[in-house]
Amino acid sequence: MEGEWQSVNWDTALDFSVRGLVANVLNNKQVNKLGALASNTATLEEFHLLQKIMREWVLRILTIV
Repeated sequence: MEGEWQSVNWDTALDFSVRGLVANVLNNKQVNKLGALASNTATLEEFHLLQKIMREWVLRILTIV
């Protein structure tokens, strides 16, 4: 359903976000606009998770493009 939140598994959510990145950023030659922000109060575990998410996006983007 468009416009409503849905519960999905991690792979489905990550695939959806990667496809959005490919469609809106990579296909428009705006790769330099991809980044991540983190709080200076984040824990090491949160930084590790952010790093893991960004690396996974890059791997999935490389397999799609």
